[in-house]
Amino acid sequence: MEIEINKIFLNNNAIGGATNQTFVATTNGAYKVRVIDANGCEGYSELEFVQNVGVTPTAISAAIKVFPNPTTGLLKIEAPVSIRTKRTRL
Repeated sequence: MEIEINKIFLNNNAIGGATNQTFVATTNGAYKVRVIDANGCEGYSELEFVQNVGVTPTAISAAIKVFPNPTTGLLKIEAPVSIRTKRTRL
């Protein structure tokens, strides 16, 4: 099927300019895609729920330092509060 028109919706509202084959969600919500093929047949995707986009900055989160970045070794974390860590090998 050759797609002629592609439109992305957030919470049932069309996103202006969002007509590409790929899309990066920058807002939490319910996304769907409408496609129209060369014959004029229209279809919608299932809803895709996106949550936890971005992090709301707080005074504490602004004070947390994670370094070095990038690293292939140990990652260090400095924070003004006690944090729980877990050592993981990738």
